[in-house]
Amino acid sequence: MVATLLEGWTELKVQRTRVLMSLIGIALAVCALTLAVAAGSFAEQALREREEAGSGRPATLTVSVWSETEATDPGLLRERLDPLLERYGIDYATQRGWGGTSLAVASDAGLLNLDAGIVDPPYGAMFRVPMAQGRWLIASDERMLAPAVVVDEIAWENLGSPPLEGMPTITIEGERPTTALIVGVAASEDSSRPWSPGSIHLLSDDYLQLVPDASDPMSNGMETVLWVPEGEAESLRTALQADLQAQYPLNQTIEVQRSDPAAWGGGSAMGLLWVRLGVGGVAGLVLLLAAMGLVNITMVTVKYRVREIGIRRAFGATARRVFVGVLMESVVATAFAGVIGIAVAILAVQNPWVRGLIGDGVVELPGFPFEAALVGLLVATGIGAVAGILPALVAVRVRVIDAIRF
Repeated sequence: MVATLLEGWTELKVQRTRVLMSLIGIALAVCALTLAVAAGSFAEQALREREEAGSGRPATLTVSVWSETEATDPGLLRERLDPLLERYGIDYATQRGWGGTSLAVASDAGLLNLDAGIVDPPYGAMFRVPMAQGRWLIASDERMLAPAVVVDEIAWENLGSPPLEGMPTITIEGERPTTALIVGVAASEDSSRPWSPGSIHLLSDDYLQLVPDASDPMSNGMETVLWVPEGEAESLRTALQADLQAQYPLNQTIEVQRSDPAAWGGGSAMGLLWVRLGVGGVAGLVLLLAAMGLVNITMVTVKYRVREIGIRRAFGATARRVFVGVLMESVVATAFAGVIGIAVAILAVQNPWVRGLIGDGVVELPGFPFEAALVGLLVATGIGAVAGILPALVAVRVRVIDAIRF
């Protein structure tokens, strides 16, 4: 095997002028195919993050309590849930809800009715909140005299885009006007909607201070969300539901459901599939054309090597050895071209400008996927094997006496 590889490499160097253009085509095709696979991986990551921003990471459990006869207290649910979180070692838990009414915030343009997102500090990590500026809410914000808030880009622009370095504040109107500190600006996907006033996120304890009579709106829109290990999601869901239901009367129902995209198969990936198939089809066509060119060049090369092949057969080279030797010449050539194409694809993807372009909006942009390089190398090697079969068969059919007379 080593001898045939070395022989193929030596012959490639000898015939480099003839096969150069074919190998360039194969290298470009492999580069395009590898980039298609890599781009598909990046697009899948972007889709996954977009889904997880709304439904949570694997595995997300949503805990809710409801009753048909009376209002429920979300504070009581969290009070009863906290000991269970400690018992089961669950570190990520947040309340999530939208207030029954918007919060009125004073601005130069008048009052802005911002949608109030009621959260706890772990919410940012659990739902992949991308920050355009500043930071997300943290646990120490609960001890601040002024409530810390995070606004989205739309609200920030409507407030006059104050620089965060100056610790800008806003006034939240109501029965008790309150001064709040803007600590961060969350990236918004709705920046193209100028009619939207924007949204504001604040801690649940601060919301209760702003809206003392918040039991009704919070019970209508509040839920507790947990982020647990995916392999333990079902067992934890069953245990939490049983433990919590035992603490509530029969007329109040506890529901613990898994709500992340992985629980129901995620969003539709047909669009990504068609993109991959389209780019892969074009790359496959280029590979086919390059392979045909390589076949022609190899056929011509074999015709010129008839005398050499006959002399080798006369000295005892078997038909199998001749077949494998000619075949490996094509395999080594296309594998070498494939490595060059993969290297070009990796350099292109690792370029900061390209990563910024393909990773726009992706929080955790992955590195170059190994499967993309593997697919490119396997395809290049396979094309070499297919392209080398016909010339190898021709070489095997060469008769010794005809070769010597050539």
